[in-house]
Amino acid sequence: MATTAPKEEPGGDGDVTMNEPNGISSPKELKMALYTRCASLEAGLVFNQEELLAFNIIPDNNLEQLLVYTKQLAKDGLFKVMQKDGRICWKVVNKTDAAKYEILGHQGKL
Repeated sequence: MATTAPKEEPGGDGDVTMNEPNGISSPKELKMALYTRCASLEAGLVFNQEELLAFNIIPDNNLEQLLVYTKQLAKDGLFKVMQKDGRICWKVVNKTDAAKYEILGHQGKL
């Protein structure tokens, strides 16, 4: 009788990167892994770049890649760009709220 390993719940301590069979994750997967990891933690937390890199999701802790993903997450409404102690940081926006903001944004363009 075959058994399967238990699936890890979101927010678990496991690696949240989703590697493809060849070991390379797509930019979309990495971006969403970063969002998922942040969203799995306490609501209202604000993350700086060192904290985001400490999750070990971005390959080689590449700062340029991190900034591309955080910019896209902010554009998607999933991260809110903030400033704390004179440094740029990001706060997670849950997907439900992000969808509401997107609808409001589209209505404002009409």
